[in-house]
Amino acid sequence: YVRNNTIDVAKLQENFNVLLTVLPVSISELSRFLNFDASHISRIRNGQRQPANPQEFAAGVSSLVPAVIQMIHSGTSFRN
Repeated sequence: YVRNNTIDVAKLQENFNVLLTVLPVSISELSRFLNFDASHISRIRNGQRQPANPQEFAAGVSSLVPAVIQMIHSGTSFRN
């Protein structure tokens, strides 16, 4: 969520949490996809940390969605 060229980090965290709730992707799978430490991803999700570059983080997470949709349609997963 972008407001006046700045990221609303609280809204980003809220949306990120919802996304991880509905997508069939684990924190460890996401961390490999984004090249982040899994514990850091978890802390961002629960609001204990903020991404150093929220716009870059949001772009990376956004790129996950089409990859997950493609996996669902092809019957594969990050684990395969």
